[in-house]
Amino acid sequence: MIADGSQFARRLTRNMLISPGMRSVAEAGDGPSALEVVFGSRPDVLIADWELPGMSGIGVIRRMHLPGSFPFPDLPILILTSRAERRFVVRALAYGANEFVAKPTSTSTLRDRLLSVLCHRRAMVRLNNFYAAEPRVWPSALDKAESVEVNPV
Repeated sequence: MIADGSQFARRLTRNMLISPGMRSVAEAGDGPSALEVVFGSRPDVLIADWELPGMSGIGVIRRMHLPGSFPFPDLPILILTSRAERRFVVRALAYGANEFVAKPTSTSTLRDRLLSVLCHRRAMVRLNNFYAAEPRVWPSALDKAESVEVNPV
C-alpha cells in the first residue's frame, strides 16, 4: 500500500512496484485514508511519505503502533520521503518504521528495501507506550551489548 499526498508520486511508486511483479497496490492520498485502507485490507507492507495531508506519515505510524488501538501493529512500514536528513531517519525508525528510503529513488532500491522488510522481518517489541521494530544489532555491538528485556508482539 502507498500513502502519499502527491498523485504523481503515488503513480511513480506504483509503477516501480508493478515493474518487478507486484500485482495489487492500494493507495491513499492522506493519513486518515491510509489508516482506513490498512485497517480494511491489511496490506503486506505500508509505504508512506513523511508529509501526508491530515496526518503525517509519522502520525500514521504512531497511531498504528499504539498498543490496543490498531489490530496490526506488526505491519511492516517503509518511509519513502524527500526528508532525508539524519534526524528524520532516526525519528521514523524510533517510531517504528522498518526501513527508510529517500526520494528520488530507483526501482531496484525500493525493491531491495521491500525484500528487506518482507523477507527479513524484525520482531515487533513493545517499548513503553508503543510498538517498534526490534532494534538492529551490529556485529561489533554484540560484544558490548547488555541484555535488554523487550516484550515481543
